[in-house]
Amino acid sequence: MTLATRLARRHHAARDDTIVLEGKWLKAGDRRVHAQVSRPAGRRQCVLLVPGDILTPALDQPLAVRLARDFHVLAPDLPSRYHPGHGPLAPATVADSARTLAAIIDDAGIEPPVVVGTGFGCHVVAALAATRPDAVRAAVLQAPMPDPALRRAPALLRRSLRCMRHEPLTPYLVAVLELGVHGLRRAAETLARLCDRGLEETLRAVPVPTLVVRGACDRLVSRGWAMDLASRLPRGWLQEIPGAPHAMGYAAPDALAAAVHEFAHQL
Repeated sequence: MTLATRLARRHHAARDDTIVLEGKWLKAGDRRVHAQVSRPAGRRQCVLLVPGDILTPALDQPLAVRLARDFHVLAPDLPSRYHPGHGPLAPATVADSARTLAAIIDDAGIEPPVVVGTGFGCHVVAALAATRPDAVRAAVLQAPMPDPALRRAPALLRRSLRCMRHEPLTPYLVAVLELGVHGLRRAAETLARLCDRGLEETLRAVPVPTLVVRGACDRLVSRGWAMDLASRLPRGWLQEIPGAPHAMGYAAPDALAAAVHEFAHQL
C-alpha cells in the first residue's frame, strides 16, 4: 500500500468499521487489475467505482464504504495506475481503460453494474457505456472534468490551487504524492490528453440512464457545464448536492451515496 493510499484512507478509518473492503486482483481479459472489493451478500446490485485516472481509488473509499451498505462494490484501479510490486499495468488510453472495465464485468460474471465515475474517470465511464451498453445498467458522472473553461493544464492547475482554500486538504496532498509515484512528465501528458478530450460528443452516444452529479460548492465544475452535459445525454439527469465540494466521494460521501442509491433504485 502506497503512502498516498494510506493517507487517503486515514481520515475515515474509524467510521463504518463493520464494512470491509478487501484488496483483490481481478481477471480482466489477458491482464489482472487490482481492486477494492466489498464482501458480496446475496444478489445485491453491483456498483463499480471508477477513479480519476492516476489517482488512488482510496480517495473514493468513504463513498465505497457507504455504498457497500446496500450494494456489492468493486473499485478497480485504472490500467495506467502504479501498484507496489507490479508497476503500471499499461500506459492506457481512455478506450483501453473502458475495455478493461468491460473485461472485469464480463469475467466477474456479474449483472451489469451501476458505474460511477469521478472527475476524469467520467471519460472512461462514458466510453464504456457508449461502446458496451450491454455491460452497464446505468452511469453516474460525479464532477465530470474538464470544464470547457479549464481545458488547458495551466488554467486547471491555477483553479485547483485556488480551490484548496475551500476543499479538504487531504485529496490535494494525495495528488502530490501520486504525482511523485507516477512522475511529473507522465502525469502532465495524461492531464494534457484528457484536457484535449471533451465529453460532449461521447455522451450523445450513451444510451443508458445517466446521472450527472455536481457539488454546489464545486469550483472546478460549473453549474452551466454540468447542465450542458446532462442535456446532451439521451437519458440524462442532473443533481446538485447542496454544500458539497469537488471531492464529494471523500468530503461528502453520505450525500453522494444517497444520490447514487436513489438513482439506482428508480431505474
